[in-house]
Amino acid sequence: MLTKADLESSRNYILARVNAEFDALSAKLNPPASDLGVKFAAHRYFWSGPVVAGMSFRDLQAGPSVNPASFTGEKYRYASTARIQPPSASSDQSGWTELLRPGLVGDGWLAHANGKPVTRNSGSQSLLDLGDLGLISAVQSNLPNLLSGYDGLYLDEVNQELMWGWPVYPVEFSTPVSWRTTLSYFVARLSTTLRSLNKKLWINLGADYDASDPWQASLIQSADGINIEQFVGREMSGYPPATGPEWLRQVNFLQQVEASGKQVHVHAASATQSVVDFAFGSYLLGTGFLGSFSASSTYDGAVTLPSPGLLAAARKLGAPTGAYTMVASTAGRSFTNGSVSVNLNTETTTVGLTTP
Repeated sequence: MLTKADLESSRNYILARVNAEFDALSAKLNPPASDLGVKFAAHRYFWSGPVVAGMSFRDLQAGPSVNPASFTGEKYRYASTARIQPPSASSDQSGWTELLRPGLVGDGWLAHANGKPVTRNSGSQSLLDLGDLGLISAVQSNLPNLLSGYDGLYLDEVNQELMWGWPVYPVEFSTPVSWRTTLSYFVARLSTTLRSLNKKLWINLGADYDASDPWQASLIQSADGINIEQFVGREMSGYPPATGPEWLRQVNFLQQVEASGKQVHVHAASATQSVVDFAFGSYLLGTGFLGSFSASSTYDGAVTLPSPGLLAAARKLGAPTGAYTMVASTAGRSFTNGSVSVNLNTETTTVGLTTP
């Protein structure tokens, strides 16, 4: 014998089935956007160039007209490992790109070879002796003032090989091993001080992309963020886009850094749309969406974004369901709502979205 409770239970069951069918139909008509955070950045120098809105990351060559409060996103003060001063007319005579102002750095805090400071760019840039404890102490004392209004420091030229006059090394670090040891110690000291100030340290690791190397692994551990310069697109250096083993090395390095939990930024040094799209597709194959992407052929703050259709599709992919795989010359990766494939031979990227 049916009861009122039986009828109510049947009614609720039928309503639930009908609502589920309508929800499924609605999802097919209006698939949800699942952007995990495809973020972009203005990399790397800024003096008085264009200000592009919506950037999540900026490392700024902080010229006298730059007010960091006028920028959205994280802001990092650019610094090099050099003392920069005249005679070059293009030199940063006010020290806006330096850890210390030029007038504070005497010859005793510089690296030397053949009894003279190690210089480049017509003598306007002098390499710092990064192992000098007096220099390190002065830099540490200067960081609070230097980084006022910024989220942290972006340190350039953290290279495995010393590019200043190589293969002749300064007496202060006379071998590749001593250079790397000195640099890693300097980076670690910077990191400790910055974290005590609640600031972050970003480093540019240059072109040595391999986190399995103990020296690079130690730098990744010290830093809060890693920049991968000239990612796939290398127009600024006069090279074609990275393919083959070089492509694999860069995308694998991106995965390795993000697996460590660190932020990572990749910069494609190109404004050619096809190259930018190729680099962006390569970024999608390696990223865990912990960082950001940029593309430019100049260092004035301008950016080139991926093609609108590619970017719109990428924003709907959702979470990656695994690492990328290679079949012949094509790399592919699956996501919750679709897939990405990159053909290394044709340098093309395809995003396919799953129809619910």
